[in-house]
Amino acid sequence: MELSISISSGRGTVKGQGKYESGDTITLSAQPLGIQSFSKFVFSDDGRVVTENPYSFKAGHYNIAVRAYFYIFMSTYLKNRVAFPVSDDVVESILYGRGINPDADVDSISEDLKSLCYADLLMWGITLPSSSGGKKESDFGWSSQEETRTITDLDKRNMRKIAMDIYKILDPSKYSASLKFVSLNGKPYVRKHF
Repeated sequence: MELSISISSGRGTVKGQGKYESGDTITLSAQPLGIQSFSKFVFSDDGRVVTENPYSFKAGHYNIAVRAYFYIFMSTYLKNRVAFPVSDDVVESILYGRGINPDADVDSISEDLKSLCYADLLMWGITLPSSSGGKKESDFGWSSQEETRTITDLDKRNMRKIAMDIYKILDPSKYSASLKFVSLNGKPYVRKHF
């Protein structure tokens, strides 16, 4: 029998393709690339879906094609959208607040919902300290220090603007525009604050 393997979604490699004698043990082993994760194998002969990785089975008499699926966790996708450090707890809190499982396939989430989660994360990001220094370690003459990160006030204003632009379109309840009447030279006018 001959086993052929194709990648149906995402990026990764799968070992196990080739020719086998009936009764041989075949092992499929999927290796995701980058920030991808393995999802499943789908067999063409019987439509069987297997989420084990690696997965072993016995070769039969007929050729089989296997499709491999890879995906990106929504939590990983969200963390990679921003340039500041974010803990898993923060990302999970944002996702659960929007009714999303952190391990959900990013492709199964609507663009609007992904945008709202991104806006929520940006709003969390503006609460970070402007500068955070990495910890310093030293021992018997050598020392090392983790990278220092800086988020400027301009960065925070831009992050807030992006988030508010998203909320304005997709979640007006979070869009906190308020109107104030101010008198200049005795003439009233409306000024918006965001």
